[in-house]
Amino acid sequence: FMHAVANDAEWQLIARSTGQPTDTLPARELMREIAEAAWRCADPGVQYDTTINQWHTTPVSGRINASNPCFPATARVHTTQGLLSIGELVERGEQGEQIRVYTHRATADQPGEGVIATSPVAFMRNGVKPIVRLRFANGGELRCTPNHRIWTLNRGYVRADELTAEDQVMLNDSPTPAEDASWELPVKVAAQAKSWSRGGSVVAVDLPERWSEGLGELLGQLIGDGCMTDVSTVFVYGQDDVEDCTLEQHDTYLYELFGGGSRQDMDNGTVQLRVGSSTVREFLRGLGVTSARAHDKRVPASVFTAPVEVQAAFLRGLFGADGCVSRLSGNKGYRYVGLGSRSDALLRDAQRLLSAFGIRGSIYSVSGSNAESKFTYVRKDGTEVTYSSRQGYDLRITGSDVERFAAAIGFSTRRKNDALTALLGETSRYATRRATSLAAREDDGQEHVFNLTEPLHHSYIVDGQIVANCSEYMSVDDSACNLASLNLMKFRRPDGTLDVERFNHTVDIVFLAQEIVVGPSSYPTEEIGRNARAFRQLGLGYANLGAYLMSNGLAYDSDGGRGFAASITALMTGRGYLQSAKIAAAIGPYDQYVENREAHNNVMRMHRDASYAIPDSTCEDEALLAASREAWNEAVALGELYGYRNAQATVLAPTGTISFLMDCDTTGVAGLLARQVQGARRRRDDDDRQPHGADGAAHARLLRCAGRADRGPRRRAGHDHRRARPGRGAPVRVRR
Repeated sequence: FMHAVANDAEWQLIARSTGQPTDTLPARELMREIAEAAWRCADPGVQYDTTINQWHTTPVSGRINASNPCFPATARVHTTQGLLSIGELVERGEQGEQIRVYTHRATADQPGEGVIATSPVAFMRNGVKPIVRLRFANGGELRCTPNHRIWTLNRGYVRADELTAEDQVMLNDSPTPAEDASWELPVKVAAQAKSWSRGGSVVAVDLPERWSEGLGELLGQLIGDGCMTDVSTVFVYGQDDVEDCTLEQHDTYLYELFGGGSRQDMDNGTVQLRVGSSTVREFLRGLGVTSARAHDKRVPASVFTAPVEVQAAFLRGLFGADGCVSRLSGNKGYRYVGLGSRSDALLRDAQRLLSAFGIRGSIYSVSGSNAESKFTYVRKDGTEVTYSSRQGYDLRITGSDVERFAAAIGFSTRRKNDALTALLGETSRYATRRATSLAAREDDGQEHVFNLTEPLHHSYIVDGQIVANCSEYMSVDDSACNLASLNLMKFRRPDGTLDVERFNHTVDIVFLAQEIVVGPSSYPTEEIGRNARAFRQLGLGYANLGAYLMSNGLAYDSDGGRGFAASITALMTGRGYLQSAKIAAAIGPYDQYVENREAHNNVMRMHRDASYAIPDSTCEDEALLAASREAWNEAVALGELYGYRNAQATVLAPTGTISFLMDCDTTGVAGLLARQVQGARRRRDDDDRQPHGADGAAHARLLRCAGRADRGPRRRAGHDHRRARPGRGAPVRVRR
């Protein structure tokens, strides 16, 4: 895109949902719109991955990864309140709610077994980004941005767009219980449910307000072997279910929850329990039950965030309705607990829910093809009926995870539980595979995406996969830097030039202070602390560039503005690295310098050459430009001899509200982005009102240009000329 901008070429717009071209625009026009939008919302943010890695001083220690890898809103995070969609998790976290997420010890500094729950320290909304869909050999899927890193057993973290079929993507192997989930139901229906008793009288009951295991099991039965139509809610049972009292038990649940249902014996030998109340249907819809046909069924959304006992009951009912115990032949591979369905989406939902119990399942295609197949059965009266059927799928739990399934879930039917007990008692099992592999990767549109920062192991679990959390700092992973900012207006002389001597002295002192505090500072995690001391990155920066430029009558979008900004940045960075080289001469370079020496010194030479690439005509302050070049000459020469104490010296951070405590009028490198000053600060200066700060600086410059700087602004009728107390003024309202 940037090449297209540089070459004034056309650029094709792509639809977020379909990936198809929708329009073609001049690239420069589009870039101008992007810049205008960034100015209006005061939130510019562009990263050029190739550029930051080209100027990376420690590439041997690890590349700089793209900022803000993330997930679409529907991705489910393993938390102590269940499998929460990350969109909901971020929203609730932003509101101050304490929700713990599970992180796996496999990603710890000292790798171990199991998981632990921690509280995220940050939540991020990262805008609209491209999404890839990863399809795994076990039938599972994961949707994320291409740069999100996923934990593998063979290579550690690997970006989604760099995964190969040889990578062993680790699956969650430990229970992540919803121990903090609420027993209060997410839906309330004020109307009573009405049913007819066997005597013909009408029975009205209040619908439940809390979860129960009976409600969870009924939902599993309904999704597995039932349906909800416009007129009735139907639960279907075979004769085996009648004989082992499963139907009787569910009839009792229906009576306790909804006042009961009616029983219907069908021609095909099945028995149905029907609940005709529209209030019950409204209640079930509130829990996430739909009227979808068999091939479109899904796990109701409310089950993912229900208490762990309810989740187990739902799976128990689901496997009781459509599950089985297989022990075909003597091959261990044919011994499994299975769940059949025409809906592969339902099985993926069940796979996700099982992963919260540390149970790993694989999904297989078991019947037909992409075309419809047919099945036939004989009615009680002897007539034969044939139906069309879509492709079938099977979710299978094998190996040692069968034991976990038996202990945590089981079946709602007695005969299937007996078969499971026999399988465990009469056969041996292998250890379930810990990982799966990539089967396919495909672009999947663009969506709003989210992320979080987990403080302990820097990982969390999404849809059963272990993934890295977010970090916005542009350096090697798990590192940090100490920030400091200088107010540029404090170094501006009356003639608009920079006091180079005072500026250099300040850089030396502040840089040395930052270096001193690297050691005793505390950091969020041990790993970040180790890397901070090993690389000793510093973040000296400046603020109030906008006020400086306006004071000199320079527009941001001008050669003069860019020339000054480049010169002051070059001077600060060059002087910082010069001081770093002096410190290295005294006590040695940073720990990782030796292995990165060639790359680091090459970046220093690139900086030096860049200072000479600043056109002389763009910087009116000749002394400033000359000082910046001299600083880099000295920094490169001394660094060749002694190396550098710090892997990084400067960062132009967004100084935010700190800049106002520094008496700045603009933040960091940014100008007055989308701000409307609705009042002017007043100074006590006879009876004249003197604008203050950036507005005052710009106004003074304009007055000088008009030849009336000595008179100040004129009074106008209706203006309030009362004096304000020293140091106080009218409020300045800022709107972002």
